[in-house]
Amino acid sequence: IRTMQIPLRLGKRINVYNNKWYLVPVIGYAFGMNLNPNKRFGSLVGTSSNYRDTVSYIADLKGLKHYFSLVQAGLNIECNLNKAMIFCMAINYNGCFQPIAHTDLIYHSNGQPNSTARIVSNGSNLYYGIALKLELGLLWSSVKKTWQLY
Repeated sequence: IRTMQIPLRLGKRINVYNNKWYLVPVIGYAFGMNLNPNKRFGSLVGTSSNYRDTVSYIADLKGLKHYFSLVQAGLNIECNLNKAMIFCMAINYNGCFQPIAHTDLIYHSNGQPNSTARIVSNGSNLYYGIALKLELGLLWSSVKKTWQLY
């Protein structure tokens, strides 16, 4: 599924050590858009087995909402490298207000008659990452002073 999210986030920098290390609790909202045409994203056909069971399935992946909303909560650890650069490590959880996709599943196990099920996704996710934040105004001032640009 291809999506685009437009986030609005608020955080409060809490000094942990020597005005260099900070904890930043973050809350926010993200407006999401699915970029898949026709609100569909394909089908899956397969077989799975272990030492005792074999399951065959057909999944029709459909029911994709075009627009959705996510609420975000997270924690960043930031380190000031200099006046214009901040190194950041983050972990965030996004939770969705409602289901955004469903999948109808037809399966059978060990030659038994077909059964059906529905798998529902609400789009909630946990992610982590690292970043280098640049304050472009201060960075440009530094370049200007170094190179004597007028």
